[in-house]
Amino acid sequence: MIIASQKHKENIAEYLLYMWQIEDLIRANGLDIDRIKENVIDKFDLTDSQRKEMTEWYESLIDMMLPGCASPPRCDPTPPALH
Repeated sequence: MIIASQKHKENIAEYLLYMWQIEDLIRANGLDIDRIKENVIDKFDLTDSQRKEMTEWYESLIDMMLPGCASPPRCDPTPPALH
């Protein structure tokens, strides 16, 4: 999430590649937020608020990857810090 925000500001091509990798990581974890927490989020040294924000970011990406993503706010992949 933090890396995505930085890449989105600095280099859109790197941002797109990074988000593609994040999508692959989410799929590798079966679109399961509990597995993502265990295999990804818990590996970072984060404060509780950072952990919550990162979890919400991954949850929003999972929502976008589920079939039927049709409403624009739900389907906006822009990292929260950029809204």
